[in-house]
Amino acid sequence: MADAVFTGEVTSIRPALSGEEPSTKQYTFAVQSAWKGKVYEQTSILASSESASCGITFEQGARYLIFARQSEGDLKTDRCSSNSPVVERGGSQVAIVPGTSEFGSSNGMNLHHLGESITILPGRSEMLGGHRMTAFFIGAGLLAAGYAIWWTRRRSLRQ
Repeated sequence: MADAVFTGEVTSIRPALSGEEPSTKQYTFAVQSAWKGKVYEQTSILASSESASCGITFEQGARYLIFARQSEGDLKTDRCSSNSPVVERGGSQVAIVPGTSEFGSSNGMNLHHLGESITILPGRSEMLGGHRMTAFFIGAGLLAAGYAIWWTRRRSLRQ
């Protein structure tokens, strides 16, 4: 089940922060409409491009309907989440349903079928994954330093 549903244009693609698999990319979207979740004007999501993990890639400058889930403080998505390109057709925005052709009568879903859009929050979303890894390594370093100091003092007291 998606925690965030929105349409937006891909404005940047970067390698993910530390702590993610190497095939994971951070995609930032300029959000145009939102239907669910805490969605900002600039919202970033993580997605793996590795096919074994239901990987997906997005093209910079393209518009998509995104279904993302909250995981470890970050929004993440994959190919199995029904993300779809958004195209203009007959004056309407249409999301091309995965697994169907762009041509034909039952190939897309008019975005108005999703109902009323919710308020898009000003600002940009924060990616938290890398910060947790940094905090972990700082904590581990401090713990190791504390142990080394304790061990040195203990040895000097025995002499």
